[in-house]
Amino acid sequence: MPSGDRSTEDRSGTDATVDFFISYTAVDQTWAEWVGAELEHAGHRVQLRAWDLLVGMDIVGWVSAQLAAARCTIALLSEAYLAAGPWSREWTSSLDVDRLIPLRVAPCDPPPTLAGLSSEDLFDVDAPTARRRLLKAAGIVPVQRVALAGFPGAAPVAHFPARLPKVWNVPARYRWFVGRDREMTDLRRRFRDERLDVVTQVVQGMGGSGKTRFAAEYAHRFAADYQLVWWISAETPDEIAESFDELATEFGLPEDVDLVSRARRALRSLRSQPDWLLVFDNVTDPTALARWWPSGNGHVLVTARSRSADALGELLSLGDLSEAEAALVLRRRAGHLTEAAAAPIARALGYLPLAVDQAAAYLAVGRTDPDVYLRLLDRGISHAMPQATFNYPPGVCGSVTLAVDALRTSDPVAHTVAITLSYFAPAPVPLDVLAPLAEADPGSDALVPHLHALDRYALAETDGPVIQMHRFTQQVIRDQLAQDEKKLGTLLRARDLLATAVTRVGDPEDPTTWPRLSALTEHVSALIAYLRRATGPDDRPSDTATHQPSNVPAYRDVETPELRAAALVAGWYLEHSGQLDAARRLTETVMGLWSGPEPGIRPDMLRAARLWASIVRRSGRPAEAHGRNQEVLAEWHELARQRHLVVADGRDATSVPKDSWVRGLADLGVLTEGEQREMLLSADAVASGLRDTGQRATARDRRRDAYDAAYAAFGPDDPLTLRLANNLAFDLYGLDDVQAAHDLDDQTLRRRRAVLGDDHPDTLASQFGLARDLRSLGKVTAAREQHADVYARACRVLGDSHPETLRFGKALAVDRYRLGDYAEARELHTVLLERARNTHGDEHPFTVRVANDLGLDQFRLGDLDEALRTHERGHAQAVALLGADHPDTLHVAHNLARDLESLGRTDEAAALLRDTLTRRTAVLGADHTETRRTARKLTELAGEP
Repeated sequence: MPSGDRSTEDRSGTDATVDFFISYTAVDQTWAEWVGAELEHAGHRVQLRAWDLLVGMDIVGWVSAQLAAARCTIALLSEAYLAAGPWSREWTSSLDVDRLIPLRVAPCDPPPTLAGLSSEDLFDVDAPTARRRLLKAAGIVPVQRVALAGFPGAAPVAHFPARLPKVWNVPARYRWFVGRDREMTDLRRRFRDERLDVVTQVVQGMGGSGKTRFAAEYAHRFAADYQLVWWISAETPDEIAESFDELATEFGLPEDVDLVSRARRALRSLRSQPDWLLVFDNVTDPTALARWWPSGNGHVLVTARSRSADALGELLSLGDLSEAEAALVLRRRAGHLTEAAAAPIARALGYLPLAVDQAAAYLAVGRTDPDVYLRLLDRGISHAMPQATFNYPPGVCGSVTLAVDALRTSDPVAHTVAITLSYFAPAPVPLDVLAPLAEADPGSDALVPHLHALDRYALAETDGPVIQMHRFTQQVIRDQLAQDEKKLGTLLRARDLLATAVTRVGDPEDPTTWPRLSALTEHVSALIAYLRRATGPDDRPSDTATHQPSNVPAYRDVETPELRAAALVAGWYLEHSGQLDAARRLTETVMGLWSGPEPGIRPDMLRAARLWASIVRRSGRPAEAHGRNQEVLAEWHELARQRHLVVADGRDATSVPKDSWVRGLADLGVLTEGEQREMLLSADAVASGLRDTGQRATARDRRRDAYDAAYAAFGPDDPLTLRLANNLAFDLYGLDDVQAAHDLDDQTLRRRRAVLGDDHPDTLASQFGLARDLRSLGKVTAAREQHADVYARACRVLGDSHPETLRFGKALAVDRYRLGDYAEARELHTVLLERARNTHGDEHPFTVRVANDLGLDQFRLGDLDEALRTHERGHAQAVALLGADHPDTLHVAHNLARDLESLGRTDEAAALLRDTLTRRTAVLGADHTETRRTARKLTELAGEP
């Protein structure tokens, strides 16, 4: 390519309709768009595939037309471009007429074909330099005979292209990032050398080594390589799920109260996304990533402390900064430091990036004298770590310790906030939770002045109504407090603040409380873990030398009824909002802590056990849940008996039949009102278990006992009474007493609307029950209208994949089927089946029920083979999950027999119908609607009149 002024007017000989056609690979699209925008801004016409190729056009023909029409072709060279292949054809069209301009946008070795052509590099320079190089190469401006690039070897000021991928949530670039050039180049090479679909690299280093900032810098520096870059906080499974749930929002996936199910849909969506980068930051347990590992065409970057993370990919270890790099960070941020003054500070900090950053932040405030800082740092280390037991260099603790010590005298309230925050989870904390530390009412502005002090010393970040402290800073503060007698007092203060905040929220069954509980629940789990680590075992032996009890308190010495109540509220919130895995983990943790003979703790233990059983039942294990609920109810009976023996003036209570302890609960007078309610809820749970296991008549009788007791004790409008009424109506419906169920549902719905409002989940449940009754009474059109309203409200209030929403949607689809709208029924059932699989999994009773209904739609639409396959799978799953005699299993069996008959397999159909009739007669009775339906079908098959 000739040198000098190469204006587009000199490129004659073509009938060009555009000045430049830009040839590039998809990886470098952001570079192509930047180049195109700069050329158009300079007044030239550009053709760019990302801008000008319309959907449905022939790409090969379009490219050929642009090559012929353009005055010149600009080739953006990178390794990805050279490996793509199509470039050779495009260059062949351009080289003969000297119409090719090669520009490197990433490190690469141009092929011999271009040996005679000069090129320019656009990468690793600032914006003005890149623009001048582009325009010079394009011949738009004459060559300027001055040095524009600065001193050779100088670090670049900025990187290009500036435009980030459309899907992007990477933390902001660290303003003072320096060094790591060798590691960055090495990581880049490793990613590009691999030829796997998913390439994984692991950045490993000790806490504070700058792994997170290194990963963020990599993502920013090479953002042009990716069409999607997503940052995932990976310290806990819950954080991973939350990050993928946020990605689901970017993908436009439907809302889902079950966060994990929606998150996994986002993970699966990556298969269809090209050129992505996932960053799993701060992985503490590599095995936890197994269920979150992506597939498709992309890169995975993991940061972790432990070298055991090499199981995930090739390891790149980050060490300390060099002395020059650490000193440069200090000097850039604390501008008053000289090179000679910065070097000893960097050395005292161990060159650890996070320690250097915190020291620089401290030094920058008030332009602290470096000699004073060194003396304070030394004093802080000896104060904070006289017997260090963890692997942070002393300088790290010294930096945080100095900031905390400064607050102790300059702003005692900010100091108290800082040390208290160290016992919350490393997640946003609502400011009103901490407001009492400033002797302010919740929600007041009294904390605001003190927040600036925390921000000034880089101890915490405030974002609107929340404040968050980095996990590293929390760790340093907690380790500092470990040598201070105030440690336990700080922990107990955090306990009281959090317990008060959670218990004030309200009913965890009410969706309006969920946003607030979502912001608090993670902290409950963290606080319980901190309390457990700070206390000794409850059955610890005496000191063997002194035979005196240990001075370390037991967990139960520091736990309060309010904290137990908060844990239960958090657990029920997780259960009702569909976060079953998190609910189970929290519940099992507190059950382990609360087990024991202490009478004061026993009621809360029974509440936790009922919560655990509810989680298990909703997870598709009804028999296991029923067994636990029976144990819990028996323990409530025994607790009431024991208390009765104390207050009954010697009367023998052991001979009273157990059932009467439910019916006579209102007159018992030995349980608190809360305990009475919990006992009735346990009785309700047992009744539901009986119904789940096919014992419908027994379930109805037990539920009626509990309902009568609640009605007498709390009145007809109490939410507990109404819950029992709703469930009793369902029992009546299941026993074919539909009119009685209708009357009770109608009454309960009117009461719930008056007490709870139209959109409360309990109200929706009653409206759903009434619609179900209407359908069974032959009023299918009215039922469909009610079910459609319930389903729409549930989608809005609970989310379209919440278990209750799915149940309501299933009923609406059945209404459509009953009214002959088979295609609409199949459409809704198909959607619901996909959501049920994502929410519950394939091996769940509800999923089996939806699949059974879909099979009915397929049958009615004439797709007999597909209906047979659907019902065969459903029947096998129902037998495995529920047993051969469960009413739901028998329902699928009846439909399967009908499929067999329609396909001419009459002998198999007759055998299955006979077996189903025998089982339905035994379980439901000979007069039940479903039993009679099977009998009629068997008669028809035999050809009897």
